[in-house]
Order: sequence, then structure tokens, then C-alpha cells
Amino acid sequence: MLKQHTHMPVNVDGRDWFCGDLHGHYSLLMQALDRVGFNFERDRLFCTGDLIDRGPESAECVHLLLEPWFNSVCGNHECLFIVGRVDPKVQAMHIRNGGAWAYEITEQEREELFDIIRSEMCMTVYSQRGSIGVIHGQPPGDWHKVSYNFVPKEDWKEYLWSVNGYNRALSKRCTKVERVSAVVMGHVGCDYLTVGANQVWIDTVVRSGRLTVIESERVLTEVGNG
Repeated sequence: MLKQHTHMPVNVDGRDWFCGDLHGHYSLLMQALDRVGFNFERDRLFCTGDLIDRGPESAECVHLLLEPWFNSVCGNHECLFIVGRVDPKVQAMHIRNGGAWAYEITEQEREELFDIIRSEMCMTVYSQRGSIGVIHGQPPGDWHKVSYNFVPKEDWKEYLWSVNGYNRALSKRCTKVERVSAVVMGHVGCDYLTVGANQVWIDTVVRSGRLTVIESERVLTEVGNG
């Protein structure tokens, strides 16, 4: 099930963490969480989407959505998987982009994964220091456009697929997203954590082989909020 947005209240019991696109690397995630001392009883993890494809453990990554500590926005690879269910052209595109695994499992296994996938286009995670938006690709100039106003699914493409904001950040032309303290994104395949204005890109696993997991405090520090 896909929906547009979820507001996540302040975590008063533990810490909040953000991780880049998983792309089927469940084991790397578990290693990273162990490294940072993630508390599965009190902490929360927010992923930038693209749980599936390219890595060896896509199904295991989808099953993370059943865990109470794990949250993810929708990535363009999840969209390819979902739409490819009914559109052969999209299915072929999914296969070309690392999704062949999804058509090598049984139909029952595939249907079970469809039933589990329940992601938002975006989330707002609140902390004592500020609000952090999470979206896969391109945020709007005003965060309230997606967090408080309805966006038809046919208009989600820019938010899931665009790399324009990242390109502006690389050329030092990135502008601030209004009415949110910071925004965390994936999608672009960067070598290392990249910051532009109040935006942070953390999709490092495919390019570098390292999965980025950072705490909310660091996100806000990276963008100059405290």
C-alpha cells in the first residue's frame, strides 16, 4: 500500500537514524546497525527507499517493512516492481534495472512481497531540534507541498525520479527547502554523503559498497541547524 505522507512524532525513548537506499543489501544494513549501536527496542530507522534490486537480498529488505523499528519512503525501484505487475513495458524496464530476481521467484512469493510493500512518498520526522523530511528523489521548494497538500500519484514522478536537486548541489546552486529543517534523500548513487543547502543525499551503497547510516543529530548538524 502506498500513501503520500506520514508525520512521525518525536522519539522520546531512543534515537532516530537515517539510511540510504538498501538495494537488496540486508546484511550490510545489519552490520551497519551493529556498528552504530542501534537499539532495536527504542531506536527508529528511516530509509530513503529503493529497498530492492541490484543486491542479493531484495526479499529480505522488503520484509524489513514488517519490523516496528523500520520505516521507508517509496523509491523508484519499488514503483517499477509495483507497476510492472500490470504493465509489461514497465516490467521489462524493471528487469533491465536490476529487477530480474523478482521474476525468478514463485508467483506466490512475489504476491507476498506486493502485500508487504507499504511505503509513503515522503515522511516528516520530528525531533527536539527540528523536522527532517525524507523523500527518495527530488523535494519540492516548499515541504508543505507534499506534507500537507494532496499530490496525485501521476505527479509523483519528479519526487521519485528527479536528480536535478543533486546536480544543483554539486554545482553549488542548491536552494533551501522551506518549512522543514532538513531533507534526507537517496536515488542518485553518490560516493559519499553530499550536502546542499538544507538537503542531504546518502545513497552510497551501489557506488561505494558502503551503506550510509546517520543519526538525526548529524543530519541537522550537516545542514547547519545547530
